[in-house]
Amino acid sequence: RVKITVVDGRIGIGYGSATAAITGATLESMEALVSEATQTLIGWSVDVDLFDDVNRLTPQSPSGTAAIDLALHDLLAVEYTPVSVMTSVTISAGSADEMVVAALRRIDLGFTILKLKLGLDPDNDLDRLERVTDAVAGRATIWVDANQGWGTLEETMMNMEQADSLGCLPAMLEQPVKASDRQLLSDIAERLWIPVFADESVQTIEHIKQFADWGRINGVNIKFMKFGGLTGSQRAADYVRERGLQVLVGSMMEHPSSVAAAIRFASSLGEPVHDLDAAWWFEDSQPVSYRDSHVYV
Repeated sequence: RVKITVVDGRIGIGYGSATAAITGATLESMEALVSEATQTLIGWSVDVDLFDDVNRLTPQSPSGTAAIDLALHDLLAVEYTPVSVMTSVTISAGSADEMVVAALRRIDLGFTILKLKLGLDPDNDLDRLERVTDAVAGRATIWVDANQGWGTLEETMMNMEQADSLGCLPAMLEQPVKASDRQLLSDIAERLWIPVFADESVQTIEHIKQFADWGRINGVNIKFMKFGGLTGSQRAADYVRERGLQVLVGSMMEHPSSVAAAIRFASSLGEPVHDLDAAWWFEDSQPVSYRDSHVYV
């Protein structure tokens, strides 16, 4: 939690979450970056130059940068207008029975886009997908996030071909292979006949450029904790759209106030649906709320 105070007494608050497995950011690296940034922030006016200067800290700790950047944006916000976007909701990896139960509960709560987390036990992923798809038939759309768990082109294609033959082909596949295997992910997207999105593989503008130049994937999951907050995410989203790809705004397990900022960002893009269920997992999700497959702030 970063709190920034200006001389006239106004306060801005931003949040970042440690995501070492994805961005390399730890609580320690975030704290070190915020401490370093103190020297950058003190004495400056809150303007474009300051945002640019803060954004240059992103490679050191994108999640720490995000907390500072979101605090600065909060500082400048005079009044927030209520907005909402349609969102998916996660079905955490588990046994087929557990995932079916979770999927039905999510539908009862009003969600209609279910994002299945697979990849921890690849040998049984097809059974999970088939069971959940059958259980929610006609009531929800299924996305699959394999979380880098399918190691090869052959494994991914086999899973999707078998899913197609069983009538449980998902509407979208996200990040089936390791983040570093960008060419492999692009090759999968070229061969698959459903949309393929990159998540962990894209953490810089250069990564987006690589995928866009290859011309195969359909879209990119943009998250504040990967791109250093709203400033970096806006630039990334602008470039994604400029190159003809779709933006899916997502989030890590962030504080609801961070998710609220992501909702406002997502609503400005005009895309039909996003991936912003993180605040739903909190006992107190305020200022965010969920109903009828939408997230509100």
